Amino acid sequence: LVTPQENGAVVVESSATVTITCTDQNGVASVTCSYNAQPVSVVKGIDNQYQATISGLGTGDNTIMFTAIDSSANNNKSTFPVTIYYGVKPAITKSSGLKDLDIAEGKTLTLGIEASGIPAPSFQWYRNDVKILDAVEDSYTKANVADNDAGIYYVAVENSVGKIESDKVTITVTAAPEIIGNPAAQKKRLGTEVTFTVQAKGSNLTYQWQKNSNEIIDGATNAAYTIPVTTSDDDQSTYVCVVTNSAGSVSSEPAKLTLLYNVTYDPNGGENAPIDTALYSNGGTVIIPKQYPTKKDHVFNGWSIIKDGSPELHANDIHP
Repeated sequence: LVTPQENGAVVVESSATVTITCTDQNGVASVTCSYNAQPVSVVKGIDNQYQATISGLGTGDNTIMFTAIDSSANNNKSTFPVTIYYGVKPAITKSSGLKDLDIAEGKTLTLGIEASGIPAPSFQWYRNDVKILDAVEDSYTKANVADNDAGIYYVAVENSVGKIESDKVTITVTAAPEIIGNPAAQKKRLGTEVTFTVQAKGSNLTYQWQKNSNEIIDGATNAAYTIPVTTSDDDQSTYVCVVTNSAGSVSSEPAKLTLLYNVTYDPNGGENAPIDTALYSNGGTVIIPKQYPTKKDHVFNGWSIIKDGSPELHANDIHP
């Protein structure tokens, strides 16, 4: 018996045709074949070749037995086993753990699939078409991801029967937002416009301004927030911007708004006389200049200020 070419072959179907070459100096009287102790028909071809087609192969190794008898008086017999491996190409049976992700910097990336195949397949993960060292399991985990971990990921699944690649997914690594410029405290005249601005670093940023730390300002969702006309309710308020993306959020330092008032002095109940061109904040001290000397018969009527667009008179013990 001559070793057939099919010995040790791998097939992907449940049936296979095996060819052997059988010669003997006395001539070959017969060649028979069996599989799983059941006879299999043998067809004689040319050049001393014999063929048998086996159906119903089991997964894994299969042994087909050939027996030849020569034409001598003793009917010498030889038996030769042929091994065929019936395998199944790899198939990805579950890929829910393999999808596009936007992951925060410093977090853990986990990708995974489930696959079948006979023999059991091996795995190799890739990033940007380059093999990832030691990434040879059905799942891949990378702790503390950084910007250079972003890219296109996929896994190759392979056994002796075939090879398949998963879908490719895009992994984006996003850094948490960082405040690089806090809004500045402002001193503005009552009734005028004021703008607070924050500068932040990061991708896909959103903004939300708050007043006095907990009052969300509707529509204030840009890096700059403008109050078109300040009112007395804005005086001494603080303004904070919360900057957010998929990696987290950060709040700016609070910026305080101090409103300034025009102040005049009425020395004798007549026309209001301006003290100077300065603007005074709430609780500030106003000094009467020398050109308005105090007389013993002087009547002090109070301070007249413009508040919210209208003049108001404040007694001496009530400071704007």
